[in-house]
Amino acid sequence: MAFIGDWCGGGAVLADRPAQVAGPDDDPFALLELTSTGTWAGWLGYRLGRRLERLPPDGDRPVARPPAALARFESICRCDDQGRWWVEAVAQPDPDDVARWQSRLARPGPSLGWSSGELVARPDRADHVGAVEEAVLRIAAGQLYQANVCLRLEAPFEGSPLGLWCAAGSRLQPGRAAFVATEEGAVCSLSPEVFLLRYGRLASSQPIKGTRALGEAGRRELVEAPKDRAEHVMIVDLVRNDLGRVCAPGTVRVSRLLEARPLAGVWHLVSTVEGALAEDAGDAALVRACFPPGSVTGAPKVAAEALCCRLEPTAREAYCGAVGLASPHHGVELNVAIRTFEIAGGRLWLGVGGGVVADSDGVAEWDECVAKAAPVLAAAGLPPWGVPAPPAAVADPGPGPCLDTLLVTDGLVVEREAHLARFRRSTGLDAGPAVEAAVTALGPGSWRLRIDEAGATPSVTVTPAGRPPVLDGHWSAADVALVSWPGGLGGHKRAARGALEDLERQHAPLVPVLVDKEGSVLEATWANVFAVVDGRLWTPPLDGRILPGVTRRALLDEAVDCGVPLRIGRLGVDHLVAADAVLLTSAVRGLVAVGAIDGRRRFEAPPEVVAMLAGALARRWSGQRQRWALRRKML
Repeated sequence: MAFIGDWCGGGAVLADRPAQVAGPDDDPFALLELTSTGTWAGWLGYRLGRRLERLPPDGDRPVARPPAALARFESICRCDDQGRWWVEAVAQPDPDDVARWQSRLARPGPSLGWSSGELVARPDRADHVGAVEEAVLRIAAGQLYQANVCLRLEAPFEGSPLGLWCAAGSRLQPGRAAFVATEEGAVCSLSPEVFLLRYGRLASSQPIKGTRALGEAGRRELVEAPKDRAEHVMIVDLVRNDLGRVCAPGTVRVSRLLEARPLAGVWHLVSTVEGALAEDAGDAALVRACFPPGSVTGAPKVAAEALCCRLEPTAREAYCGAVGLASPHHGVELNVAIRTFEIAGGRLWLGVGGGVVADSDGVAEWDECVAKAAPVLAAAGLPPWGVPAPPAAVADPGPGPCLDTLLVTDGLVVEREAHLARFRRSTGLDAGPAVEAAVTALGPGSWRLRIDEAGATPSVTVTPAGRPPVLDGHWSAADVALVSWPGGLGGHKRAARGALEDLERQHAPLVPVLVDKEGSVLEATWANVFAVVDGRLWTPPLDGRILPGVTRRALLDEAVDCGVPLRIGRLGVDHLVAADAVLLTSAVRGLVAVGAIDGRRRFEAPPEVVAMLAGALARRWSGQRQRWALRRKML
């Protein structure tokens, strides 16, 4: 084992030849208290959280690792902050042990070669963006406040794990680097984050949340970003709660809050939370109370852990656990096992993720993962991952004025605030007054209201529209055709629709459903697309190529509230054709059930889940009607 950086008040701790190795039946938390005969060191895997809380099944385990790897060392070799080396033991160090370390430190380091294949992300970009969106939906539903959604980069590996760690650590110089090797595999941690420190009776944690690229612009953007500050403060509060479970009442405090620090190649926000341990609390109770680290779970912790079990396709092993030691001289020091390579079974993998809160964007979260991984991969000499590919030829209307379409029924603008917010994001314009003026002049019935970006003041056009059946808990029907459209339509609704109108005329009466060159379904020319597969509602992610439809979001919200399982991610043509039902959603038509896919598939009556969702949308919009009527009455 080797620990480099700020460990034990110095620069390094080395240990080998353990006197005892923890067995599978040992309690790894309890072992941290047994330091009367030496130092316990190693790693605690994230999945140890399953011993503390009841959690759902997690993802695949391509190379299953033990829940922890700990060993007891009767002596350690430590470098202090003056560059002096010491051999430390509970009793007088063995002279032969001292001589052995002197000899080893005097010799030049060996050449340690290694090689790695191409890194592949699980999940890929589309599915990670979709996982972030589902987390946002569940936050909006009140199930939790924040979730740390992660992915894994994996590649074949040959050679020396120690060689990789030494090369990467010397370039990156993280404050809490740690290397642990066993017969089963190795953990090569380049972590900048402190999970727990305990000296005497004082316990502290230094959670990290919020990330930007190095540079003054990145630092300024980070300290001013409301999303990052909110994300960070939530975790600080969680850490306060964790420490409060084992600290004396009134002693837990935040001594440093929201400090921007350059760590491991990026800017991070860092805080320090500390407290005095209660008289009856030892190291085992301390680590149990705080494990897994709150900065890599979310809040509330158990709800976030449970959601990540469902969203992440691969289970976390050592990643997001902790690496460190419990010493008779130095207390407890544990890092958060992030920026950590794991090597076992001929594979190398690196986990990376970020905190998702109510206003998170899936594409931005993916980009944050790329930013976090970049300096670690560069330090290890691995090729960059996640560099955007050159854009494909995009059959897009191109830049130009934006528009939005809304349904007005008996004076109610359905999903009014969501539509106005989307139009504002696209144009920077507030269309609220123009919409209000247009609706005031309307009588009973259903109307299609179109807002156009027109200079500083949006224009509004109103035309009659049929009453969509979803208002009464039903749906309309349509047949669709699959059409190649490589680049998608983008995230804004454009007024220049000539190419799309030509497409609609060409395939009429079928509704064109656009498919990219990889065979992934995007959206229809006027609707978002859903598939129902084995009771699960499946839709493509908001990856910048499709419109963030207001009715799409409404249907997803209702699915969460109704307990319908979701899958937001790449939807292939094969999945669409084999689905139990295919649905379209739009602001004016509401909910549409697809009857056939251009000769490839004809659908029978939709499954019961479609009726459930239609009823939920009807109740949602009926509730909006009641609130709208009350508001008008009060005005």
